[in-house]
Amino acid sequence: MSFYQQLSEYYDEIFAVQPGELRFLAEQVHGKKRLLDMGCGTGNKTVHFSSPTNSIVAIDLDAGMIARAREAHARDTIRYEVIDMLAVDEHFARSSFDGMLCLGNTLVHLDSPAAIGKLLGKTHALLAPEGRLVLQILNYDRIIALNVENLPEIDTEHTVFKRRYAWKNGMLRFITTIVVKKNGEALTSDIPLYPLRKGELTELLEGAGYAGLTYYGGFQGEPHDENSFVTIAVCEK
Repeated sequence: MSFYQQLSEYYDEIFAVQPGELRFLAEQVHGKKRLLDMGCGTGNKTVHFSSPTNSIVAIDLDAGMIARAREAHARDTIRYEVIDMLAVDEHFARSSFDGMLCLGNTLVHLDSPAAIGKLLGKTHALLAPEGRLVLQILNYDRIIALNVENLPEIDTEHTVFKRRYAWKNGMLRFITTIVVKKNGEALTSDIPLYPLRKGELTELLEGAGYAGLTYYGGFQGEPHDENSFVTIAVCEK
């Protein structure tokens, strides 16, 4: 069983959705009728954008996450699918969507600028005219400048989620442990992430054809700076 399959059981508890986050994202996709959510996890965010007037395709590479999404966050207007985001153009036609989301640091699971640029080019092709892509990753400029090695533990009712970083061959290893309180079981992972800086992200987005870029430093809509914990990019086709 993969780490993400194990994580799916506790995902909604560890990564609880915050009201401020939902308000910001709902504003960004307001009026969008055909949405694609890439890296949807268990769908605990996706489900909040469902309405009788739109349709959503939510994809994730991990079958366990999608199984959990179908079980816990099913809606008539949402289709959950196991799809590699680098293969989106094999499943959907050009201009299929007018809104896209790629949240939760999903983008940097790709292993190089070339792979990230390839994906961004595909998203641009899949967006209809005046479509919008919303990306959210951690602020790697901050992580690199401060040499961040540890992130705060997340202590929930049933788990303790421990996180730290280590460098290897230019990649940032994301080393995590989930301790299950009821039995002390520890679920561990060591996942390489590409440390994508804002300047490089801008170059890749512009290279993919995106024209209007707006950056935020959080889900309250605050401006982005070197101290922001996250990097949010709202990208207009």
